[in-house]
Amino acid sequence: AGEFEKVKKGDPRFNQTEDLVADALRFEKILQSRRYPSLQVKSEMIPNEDHLTVAPITATRGVMWAFAKK
Repeated sequence: AGEFEKVKKGDPRFNQTEDLVADALRFEKILQSRRYPSLQVKSEMIPNEDHLTVAPITATRGVMWAFAKK
């Protein structure tokens, strides 16, 4: 999630109603609680990014993470 995807009233770059950073962290905890044997979960809050600008970054990082040599 991007840093600006959390709620901060009065700042137009931040979300005004929905906290997607908190939602992402909650989703991570739910997945981890399932204890799927081969599931690896990693969450990051990307500084200085909003919902539109974080997409290309997360796509690139996700592919790099998924295909990194372990």
